[in-house]
Amino acid sequence: MIYRIHEKRFWLDEACDAVINYTSLHHRNASQIVCAVGMTPSCPIHFGILREAAIMSFITEELKRKGINTRFIYYWDDYDHFCKIPYFTSKDLVQAQLGNPLTEVQDFTGVYSSYAVHIMRDFEKCLRHLDIFPEYNYQSHQYQSGIYNGCIHTALINRKKIQHILNRTDTESGSDTDSFFPVQVYCPSCGKDTCTVLAYDEEKKDICFRCSCGYSGVYNIEKNFRGKLQWKINWAVRWHMDGVCAEASGENHLCKNGSFHAASRICQEIFGETPPLNIEYKFIGIPGSAKVSGQMGTPVLARTLIDILEPALLRWLLLVHSPDKPFKIDITNGIFALYREWDLFCANVMLTESDSLQRRIYTIASGSSEYHYCGASFSQLVTAVMCSGGDKARALAFSFRISGVTQYSESYQKRFDCAWKYVTQYHPEKKVQIRQTVNMKFSAVCSQELLHAVAVFRQEVAESDCQHTVKQALASAADSVSKKELCRALYNLLISRNDGPPIDSLVSLIGKERVIKLLDI
Repeated sequence: MIYRIHEKRFWLDEACDAVINYTSLHHRNASQIVCAVGMTPSCPIHFGILREAAIMSFITEELKRKGINTRFIYYWDDYDHFCKIPYFTSKDLVQAQLGNPLTEVQDFTGVYSSYAVHIMRDFEKCLRHLDIFPEYNYQSHQYQSGIYNGCIHTALINRKKIQHILNRTDTESGSDTDSFFPVQVYCPSCGKDTCTVLAYDEEKKDICFRCSCGYSGVYNIEKNFRGKLQWKINWAVRWHMDGVCAEASGENHLCKNGSFHAASRICQEIFGETPPLNIEYKFIGIPGSAKVSGQMGTPVLARTLIDILEPALLRWLLLVHSPDKPFKIDITNGIFALYREWDLFCANVMLTESDSLQRRIYTIASGSSEYHYCGASFSQLVTAVMCSGGDKARALAFSFRISGVTQYSESYQKRFDCAWKYVTQYHPEKKVQIRQTVNMKFSAVCSQELLHAVAVFRQEVAESDCQHTVKQALASAADSVSKKELCRALYNLLISRNDGPPIDSLVSLIGKERVIKLLDI
C-alpha cells in the first residue's frame, strides 16, 4: 500500500499513525514495527537520498517515544553489479570492472577494500552526523552466507508466476517465455553478470548457465551459488525475511505499475507476506533542477551538506518540509539565508514558553542533545575564514573579534568548522588577502568624487570606536557617489578585489589603524 501525506496536521504524527494502523491490520503477528529504506552504492550518494533515510529515522524515533518496539534497517544492495561510470573517473579506468559485483570493484582511491565499501562508509558517516543510526543490512552477506537460499529456490520454482506478475505490472515486458529466470548469475571465470541461465533442476537445486565469455557451468543453490535475485524479487524477499512494515520511497518507484507494485505482488503471491506501507516522498532539488543526482558531482553529494550545514539545521530542514512537498536546497547562493532562517527559528522557540509544535520540532531537530545557538552568525564566521590567509587559529581569533563572542562552546566549534570547510574545501575563490601597502595603482584611476568619498569614509572610521559606525560612515561618504561604487573602491583598496565580505566586518578584522593607512590616498 502506498501512503501519501495529507498534511492536515504535523506530517510525522500522521505518518506514525498510518504505520501503526497498517501494522495492526496487516502484520498481526508482528512483535515489533520494522521500518526500512535501502540504496545501491553504485556512485557517490547525493543529498536527496538523505530524505528517505531521515523520514524513516524520524518515524522510528517517534514510535520509540510512544513506547513501541521498533527496528530500523538500512539495506545496502552491495551485491548488485557495477553498471555506472562514476562522474569522477573515466570509462577506460573502469571498463574492465563493469558487470562485477560492487563489493569486488576496486576502490579508486585505494583506501577501502572495495568501491562499494567506500561509498557505504561515506554515507554511513553522513547518517551518524545526523544522529541517524539504522541497523545496516549488507545484501552481499545475505547472499554469500546462504541466508537467502530458500528464497532463491522458491523464486526459481515459481518463475512462471513471477514472470506473469512482471508482465502485468511492466508494460515494457514481453510475453511469457521458457527462458525467464529471476536470477542474475556471476561467472566464476570472468566474474561478471553476463551469464544466461539455461535450466534449473528443482530437485537437485542446480542452475545451469553459460557466460558470454565462453564459460559454461553449474551452480548449486545450497553449495556454491554465486549470484542474486533480480531486484524487484530481491525487494520482496527483504520484506518477507525481515517482516518490513513500513518504508519510504521516491515517487518514481511508486508510480502506477511501477517497481513497488510488482514487488508487492511478488511478496504476497510468491512468499505469502504482506508488503509494507510505503510512504511516498517528493524529491529534493537545487536551483535549476527539480531533482539532484550523484552524477552532478561533488556539489550535491550528501557529504557536502554534512560538511557545511550544522546537524541540527539539516535535520530541521528535513523535518519541516512534509514528504509530500518537494523542496530545494541552495548551498551555493542561499546558504547564508538558510542559517539566518534557522537562527530565527531557534530564537523564536526560545521566546515561546508554551509546549508548541515549533518547540517539538526544535527538540527533534536537536537530535541526541539540545541545540544551543553559538552567538555568531554563519556569515561572520565565513568572513573570518575568508580573511585568515588559510590559518585556522587566526580565523578562529578573527571570528571572536567580529562576533563579539567571549565564551567558547561546542556549538561555536561546530559552526566554525562548517564555515571553515565552506570556504577552504568548496569555495576557495572566496579567500581574500588583506593588502600590506596602499593600492596606488587603483587610486590613480579614481575620480575626484570617489577619492573624496573614500576620504570621508576614512575620516569617519578614524573618529569611530564601534563597528556600527562603519555603516554610518558608508552612508555619509556616499553622498557624491553611489554606495556600490564606494564599496567597490574600498574592496580594491583593502583587499585588491571588486567585492568581498561585509565592509563593517572587514574593517573590524583589519583593524582601524591599518584601515586608515590603506585608505590614505
